Amino acid sequence: MYAFGMTDFTNTPTAHPTPTNPHLVCLVAQSRDGFIAKDSTHRSETWVSDEDKTHFHAKLNECDWIIAGRNTAEQYANTMRPYNCLVFTQHPENKVAEHFAHLDPEVDDPIAYLAAHGAKRVAVLGGTRVYDYCLENNLLDEVWLTIEPTDFYSGLPAFNKAHLLEEHLSLKAHEDLNDKGTELLYYKKDYA
Repeated sequence: MYAFGMTDFTNTPTAHPTPTNPHLVCLVAQSRDGFIAKDSTHRSETWVSDEDKTHFHAKLNECDWIIAGRNTAEQYANTMRPYNCLVFTQHPENKVAEHFAHLDPEVDDPIAYLAAHGAKRVAVLGGTRVYDYCLENNLLDEVWLTIEPTDFYSGLPAFNKAHLLEEHLSLKAHEDLNDKGTELLYYKKDYA
């Protein structure tokens, strides 16, 4: 003890602060019947509206990291190049691009990885398995869902467990993006 009752802490281990979990923002466009693509080669920029493209890029530019599945990362590698990117894959040793991080979320904790690397705001770009993983694990803080006035009748669904969207988040806003029928829905997690 020091004078005035102060304790000597020189030999006490210093607690290291734990990184803060990043804020996950899901950006998804789907057809009116709930599909993000007709198949794994169908690219969204061929069918989404200009208004959705503008909204998507504005929201993406607010983020410092991206989460994408392997197929999405392969299709959009050049577009994603300026961003820090975490690719969900069952084979992290097979890299989409050297400057992207790769992990299997069933083996390694992606949130711990992102927090340890200083991620603050993360755009979740899909595909279906990535959206499902994030919904099933209640990781999404926000969802920006664009519904385009087109039907695919089959294909890759936005969510296999869409009911989880409204279990984990609340619809906060709904607006028309254009006069052609494109709608934008905004969901946000209600924090206790």
